[in-house]
Amino acid sequence: MESFVIPTDNPIESLWNRISFLASVEYVKDFLRKRFPCIDESAIVEKDQGLAFCIKSAKDYFLHGGSNITSVSVNYYYGCFALIGAMMIISDSDVTLDNLESYSVKGHGFSNFHESKKFPDSEFLVIRDQGFFYEYLRCVLKLDEKLKAICVGSEEIRKYKKGKKDLVKKRVYLKDLFSRIPELYGSYMETFGEPPKVIKAPTISKRDTERYIEFRLRIDMEGRQDELIDLVLEIFPEVRGFDRKIDVRGRRITFKINEEVSKHLEHGQYYRSPISDHYAFLPLLDSITDPLFFHASLLYLLSVFARYRPAVWRKLLEGRNDKFLPLVMDYLSLCRRILPNIFLDQCYQKNFRLMMTGALVCEL
Repeated sequence: MESFVIPTDNPIESLWNRISFLASVEYVKDFLRKRFPCIDESAIVEKDQGLAFCIKSAKDYFLHGGSNITSVSVNYYYGCFALIGAMMIISDSDVTLDNLESYSVKGHGFSNFHESKKFPDSEFLVIRDQGFFYEYLRCVLKLDEKLKAICVGSEEIRKYKKGKKDLVKKRVYLKDLFSRIPELYGSYMETFGEPPKVIKAPTISKRDTERYIEFRLRIDMEGRQDELIDLVLEIFPEVRGFDRKIDVRGRRITFKINEEVSKHLEHGQYYRSPISDHYAFLPLLDSITDPLFFHASLLYLLSVFARYRPAVWRKLLEGRNDKFLPLVMDYLSLCRRILPNIFLDQCYQKNFRLMMTGALVCEL
């Protein structure tokens, strides 16, 4: 994607100033005409008011989220919810604010459960077969053909509660979600003692007639090459069976691949972090690689703890599970900076880079 640099000394303020164009009804009309050239003017009127409302709501939630972890967890979730609503209006010519309401009336699209295990392995959610986030998977991520395999219906929930179904293949654990936030790499490693399920995007090269794919090894993964290789093979099963070479001093692993695999991987979709590098994820439920969805799911679980699970929340804040509190605090601080940036990138299909005023390479 094309990069767009925003010079700033205040990245959060600058991000919301840029996003706030979408809160202007007149600007949105032109934006939607360019996005949907064949759309009726009557439809534009319905969509522009809904989009402006979602943007204003998201801005209020993120900029006035509160001063304590409880209020921040809840408000950031609803801020993310509003941004995803805006993304649905932007991405589908038929979606309006009335549609968003009809989706959310059926529920947010998640159900959370817990098992008799140690935190956080005890906590997971499932994606329901109706509701707000189900529609996001359908109309924005275009996962129609996979929804039956990854979503859970009411009958399956009833059977699970009666102990007649385990839902193992459809569970999304709290730890799984933390492991797909690459900006938390260091905090995740410190907390869990293992690498998260992300890896820096590889480099593909051609030498004479041979083709190679190279993965860089982070310095905190030295001596753990086997773990990295396992993760590479999970995220890039296409390289399984090819010869590989490990360069410990240069901190890289190189696979010798064929032309077919090379062409396939060259067109891979990688996540460009607003504050870091390009990354590849291990898909969630073998299907989902959308960072907005990862954040929405993670914030949903944290907000559920803050609203409805006071015993779990107290143990996290000041009890036997407080060793996970720094990870949660790091994550919430990160959300305020990167979530609006991710939305802006996806909305305009550009990489918006925030640079310190007068700097050549210092990203904020």
